[in-house]
Amino acid sequence: MKVIVVDDHPLILSALAQLVPALGRPVTLLGATDRDTAYALLAAHPDCGLLLLDLALPGTKGLELLAALRRDFPRLSIAVLS
Repeated sequence: MKVIVVDDHPLILSALAQLVPALGRPVTLLGATDRDTAYALLAAHPDCGLLLLDLALPGTKGLELLAALRRDFPRLSIAVLS
């Protein structure tokens, strides 16, 4: 499964990269620090199974970004990190 982590703090992606192997199944983590990179990753990886979203990204309004992602990727599972 592919998981996109959208968070401006590199420690979050690093921590998740250390925890994911404990899940016992193959997971590919992809990181984005802003809205545009997240959309580019979603376009490049349409088979992404989960997006973990930080609502406090600089330059965005969290709920507006969440609403846009829901509109543009209605089948994508999204979990909020905040």
